[in-house]
Amino acid sequence: MSQGGGFYATQSSPYGGSPGGGSLERSELSNSVRPLTIAQFGKATQAHTDAPWTVDEMEIGQVTLVAHVVNINRQATNCQYTLEDGTGSMEARHWLEGSEEDNRKWGNIEENTYARVTGNLKAFNARRYLNATNISPIEDPHELYYHLLETVYVTMMLKHGPPVSGGQPGQITSGSGSGSMSAYTAQPAQQVDENPDWASLPKLQRQIVNIISAQPENDEGGVHVSAIAKALNGQNVQAHEISDALDHLMDMGHVYTTCDDQHFQNKLKKARHIGALPGFSLQMSKALQVSVNWPGFSGIKKLMIFGDSYSSVGYTGSEQSCPSASNPLGVPYPGAPRSMWNEPKTPNWVGHLITKYVSEPRFDPKTKQQAEEYCNAPLLVYDYAVGGQTVSGVVCQIEAQFLPGVGKKPEWALWTASESLFVTWVGINDCGYHRDTSEETMSSLFESQEKLYQAGARNFMFIDVPPIHRCPAVSKRRETEASEAYLNWNTALQKSLDIFTKSHSDVTLLLFSSFEVFSAILDNPVSYGFQASQIRERFGEIWSDDLHPTSKVHDILATRLADFLNTVST
Repeated sequence: MSQGGGFYATQSSPYGGSPGGGSLERSELSNSVRPLTIAQFGKATQAHTDAPWTVDEMEIGQVTLVAHVVNINRQATNCQYTLEDGTGSMEARHWLEGSEEDNRKWGNIEENTYARVTGNLKAFNARRYLNATNISPIEDPHELYYHLLETVYVTMMLKHGPPVSGGQPGQITSGSGSGSMSAYTAQPAQQVDENPDWASLPKLQRQIVNIISAQPENDEGGVHVSAIAKALNGQNVQAHEISDALDHLMDMGHVYTTCDDQHFQNKLKKARHIGALPGFSLQMSKALQVSVNWPGFSGIKKLMIFGDSYSSVGYTGSEQSCPSASNPLGVPYPGAPRSMWNEPKTPNWVGHLITKYVSEPRFDPKTKQQAEEYCNAPLLVYDYAVGGQTVSGVVCQIEAQFLPGVGKKPEWALWTASESLFVTWVGINDCGYHRDTSEETMSSLFESQEKLYQAGARNFMFIDVPPIHRCPAVSKRRETEASEAYLNWNTALQKSLDIFTKSHSDVTLLLFSSFEVFSAILDNPVSYGFQASQIRERFGEIWSDDLHPTSKVHDILATRLADFLNTVST
């Protein structure tokens, strides 16, 4: 499965196929390549200094990870890479041979790009690092997400063994925990009068919604999928048919999930069901505080952006790539291909904003000769955002890249407090990776904002997370469960902004709600020029893949953002 090569996810895996692991053959393990995250490296242990490393009590040999190359330090005998993958940071090293072949092999890795690193875990003076045997640049941006999914898959397979293959195809095991009881052995549930709304449904869907409706009025927890299977006893219904039927019923709004993605309730009980859906109010864009340093949107001439794939354009932060009137992103418009996550050669919200929605004169990407009036006072963008980043990555963008460079206001990148807007949009990956909305995470984020303040920043804008639980990467069945992390994030962000405002009376603090914009599009796609069938369609009009919006959605986002900023008066 791994693009790094060598790991087998079948019952013949060299890691053993039984739940809990089983015996491990070190020679086989040493020849296998296991995908890991940096956080897992941090949890690796050794019985003694000569013992093999283990993760979750499983020996590891060769390992592979995909990470952002934050820094490269080339020395006489070795080259050190600082890596960050959203779960943590670590160092990788390779020892130089000085040959032309060695230069060809390692010379194509650049800072602020993603790379796949393969090697062995080492430690020196209690400091862990990856002894790299191979590093290759990431050409496909989806490889990061592939690696994360593969890491989860392999970890779960090693802990619990491969999926059980016993029983008849489509058989569902009993929810009682007994492996000997078929889910199809229960008696059918009592019949109820059908609702007219269900008359046009296919037979299986009609049966399922009737089974759910037959539960007692006070049973607000819903019906478990195994109980549905039992009630269909004797009808030769396969598990995938039940799953497909439930998905369709949810898409049509006839049923919804309750306490988890295995319990279902019908819409007639929804009004009486307390707590089935997380309570929330739509996040609204607002100016929490406006200071004398705010020049109005038209007065902003520097945009400093920190975030993830929703904002990245591939800017490296170096003097050589400094934004200019003819190249306001510091990279060719609309951004470096490897760093863009919507359709090829199309802009994200950053590109749309600076070419369509800021005050004229503005950058025109269709002409090489920009207007003189624009060149005299161009809007320049210092966009440090990198795909896959979490709060820890944004902290690195601010503290390891911006502050030591542009943050010092060098002659090649001068800026002032009143002409600069500092934009932070992060949280999607924090919620997606480990649903982290903890106070510690928010504290880390705002500690880095404090450092921006100390460097001279006075105008701040934060963007909350969109409803990612409604994207194609999240099944309709899991939507309610998954929404909790994103809603909690936005609530925690609001609280942290309130605290930051109280302690900084001289700052302008703005909150723009991407949640509101995306929700409006997904609630009423036709009014925004999309087909209703495109709400969860990957590679379609709304979503360019499983997770990222199309350039058209970015355009709508940029429009709404500009509308909001224009309402913030001086």
